[in-house]
Amino acid sequence: MKSKSLRVVVILLLCLSVPLAVVAKKKKHQSGGKSFDYYLLSLSWAPDFCDLNPQKSGSNECSSGNKFGLVVHGMWPQFESGLGPMSCSGPSLDSDSKKIATQVMPDAGLAQHEWEKHGTCSGLSAHDYFTHIVTAFHSVKIPSEYQNLSQTINTTPQNVVQDFAKANNVSPDVFRVTCRSQELQEVDVCLDKNFQFRACGKVQSCTSRNIKILPPR
Repeated sequence: MKSKSLRVVVILLLCLSVPLAVVAKKKKHQSGGKSFDYYLLSLSWAPDFCDLNPQKSGSNECSSGNKFGLVVHGMWPQFESGLGPMSCSGPSLDSDSKKIATQVMPDAGLAQHEWEKHGTCSGLSAHDYFTHIVTAFHSVKIPSEYQNLSQTINTTPQNVVQDFAKANNVSPDVFRVTCRSQELQEVDVCLDKNFQFRACGKVQSCTSRNIKILPPR
């Protein structure tokens, strides 16, 4: 009789453990975890954004005289094969983290969007996520020829990649360039989970033969 009772208890415990395991797995998925391969730090060239979005002329990024060049668009968890996880569940973005973000992002609205879409999938708190973004941004050396531009530069995507690789003393496969309307749009920097330079996986790249780099306003 005792043996039969023991078997019943074991079966009940096994039945209870299954839903608990499912809940734990679901919770891990929703929190984002570390289920991605690397980060892509996306640096937007503000003059291009402002040129192609005239309705933003009154924004902080595009107001005449602010002279924004490269600003952080975001830092995105990536898979080797392409885009990584997006829009995971997570806490709301707090005011202190917004202040950290706006050290390198043009406004708090962008920080809010990037946290909801990408940061929540990083497995980091908002504070740590944006602190790492600020540190990563400042670790990237901007080639001198792209600083304090007073006139348009005509170049190629390959030259931009080579210039950034040389300035940072790393392989060119760490960087990717995107463009639109034959203007430099973004410089993307690939980082491992320790926020060190690494080769990019499958990332969208500019296919234009020649591009323009517009001067800051």
